[in-house]
Amino acid sequence: MYGRLDVHEPAEAVKSYLLSNEVTTIGCAADNTIVLDDPSVSDRHCRLQLLDGVAHIINLDPLAGIIFAGAHVRDSLPRPMTAVVEFALGKTKIVFYPSGDQPTLPMSAITESTRPINASFHIDLEKSVLDVYPASSSSLEIAVTNRGDKQQTFTIEVDGLPSSWATLSQSSARLDADDTAFIVLSVAPARRADVKPGDYPATIAIRPGDNDDSDLLLGLLVRLHGYGGLSLAVEPALVREGKSLRLFLLNQGNEDLRLALSARDPSNQLDIDLMERGVKLAAGQRGTVSCRVAARGRPLLGKSRQIPFALLVQADNDCAYLAAIPASVLVKPRLSARLLSAAVLLIVVAAITLFALLARRPPPEISSFALSGSQVPRGTTVDLTWQAAFAQRFVIEIDRVAIAELDADATTFALSTDDFADPVEVALIAVAGDATDIEKRRLDIYQPVTISNFAADRERMFRKVEENLVLTWRAEGAVSSDLRFPSQFSIVSEEDLGDGTRKLVLRGLPETDFDLILALQDEIGTRIERRISVKTADPECAPLRDLTLFAGPGSAYGGAKLALRNVPVLVLGSSEAKDWMRVELASGETGWGRLNDFFCAGFDPTALTVISDLPQLPTATLTSTPEPTLPPTPTGIASPAATPGATPGAAET
Repeated sequence: MYGRLDVHEPAEAVKSYLLSNEVTTIGCAADNTIVLDDPSVSDRHCRLQLLDGVAHIINLDPLAGIIFAGAHVRDSLPRPMTAVVEFALGKTKIVFYPSGDQPTLPMSAITESTRPINASFHIDLEKSVLDVYPASSSSLEIAVTNRGDKQQTFTIEVDGLPSSWATLSQSSARLDADDTAFIVLSVAPARRADVKPGDYPATIAIRPGDNDDSDLLLGLLVRLHGYGGLSLAVEPALVREGKSLRLFLLNQGNEDLRLALSARDPSNQLDIDLMERGVKLAAGQRGTVSCRVAARGRPLLGKSRQIPFALLVQADNDCAYLAAIPASVLVKPRLSARLLSAAVLLIVVAAITLFALLARRPPPEISSFALSGSQVPRGTTVDLTWQAAFAQRFVIEIDRVAIAELDADATTFALSTDDFADPVEVALIAVAGDATDIEKRRLDIYQPVTISNFAADRERMFRKVEENLVLTWRAEGAVSSDLRFPSQFSIVSEEDLGDGTRKLVLRGLPETDFDLILALQDEIGTRIERRISVKTADPECAPLRDLTLFAGPGSAYGGAKLALRNVPVLVLGSSEAKDWMRVELASGETGWGRLNDFFCAGFDPTALTVISDLPQLPTATLTSTPEPTLPPTPTGIASPAATPGATPGAAET
């Protein structure tokens, strides 16, 4: 046997299971080793397995997960249990107790950096270099072992990194002698151009108790890698022959980007002159390159033609990716001056031209169409701008549904994104009679993450009193969430109240002031946190009358201490039957009194911790005393009268 499980199912008595099998499965299916009658538990929720002689817990339900050591775990990584550990499956709380005569159970050695400091505690750092990438999370494990002979509290802090990067699974740990706590440090930088790649030295500080002089500083090198991204736009997309257009470039990565520029003319009819053939853009930098396009020959008579071409941009880096953006040049015919020398022909041509203009209107042409942003949060107004010719009116469509109709002289439109939460297709349609010209652009609209109404039902809790703490919050746009709370608390219930509002009930026995931290992240990697600070205080009660305090929970223990009416006393705990409680007077003396003889404000005295170490009841002993025997009186010596303070056996002659 290597341990025991105490199972606290909802509305059921506690059940204990001895662990001896190498693999123990837990779930609601009948073929599990331990079967739970809890609808919030999946068929096979988790398993316990001996690995190298150490009990490990492995999550088998990636959707529901488990609550392990105060953290919500969804992955299937084995987690060692070398001491008493509490975890939860759905609404069922389970406590693991290791067995054996040794103070610790064996576990596999950590092969990375191991840092002993002195005889009082020991630190294991899983690795000293951590590779991270923007918009992703990397983590390492810190093992803190109390090697002292008494309980200690350890505080863990991370310095040298931006506050939004680093997250600790817990910032402090209270460890018994030879106990070990495993703290996970997660590093998740945002995906932004101003987050530069390189080495970021950080320091992990571990402090035992309140002694600042005993800090252990461990060095950690966070190696941030780069990412690339390029955005292209051309304006106007349809340029008149002999005119210039502009190519807009934006380096969306966090590293410098060298670009080689070129042009491709499939028809071989154009002369394309790029003003620059190479551009270097810093992270987040914009650039503009002008380009002049001319036709190698124009027809004398005929219709205007659109000749397509493409501008090519190739990255000068390891990826060497190639991007192309299409454009077109409008080539118009030209008339010969010699043909105009004949007046008759001029009149005929003019008449034909006038008739064509009156009988047929030229088709509309959209020369440019741009959005003020291609990826915006919901609720942002996006400005649509365009240039067009020969249009009688314009129609704006969103995903092929018309939302606005504008006059022929319109060149802008303000698009509200309040009613959209997904990528949409924005189309501009120029209309002239039965002819149309259309340009389309993709607009990515996302829901930004928000947290509102994050609150707790109390700002203060009492030590030695196990109480519920109710949290509520409303969130929108979150794709992942993380709630951090002290390990002394466990989740009683979790409820979705609708409209993005959630309710979580915790129960625990606080020891010191603590923080509750809610962290959410949206789909583009933006992370926000909210914090609630809860104070703790010692419980106090006031006697309802003058009371005699006893040495134990009952008058049979005897008593000689007096608690005065309405004078507050410090409460230390209660008896197992919850009818007596132990208090401390202002003088420092302690004693026991009945719960019903005190008035306690702000807490339920029946929730006090139970004091199991009670004094022994006194036993009465009957002892017989022998009668004194007087010595014989010598002859001629008078026996003196008894005098206070006289020495026995002394006499006067």
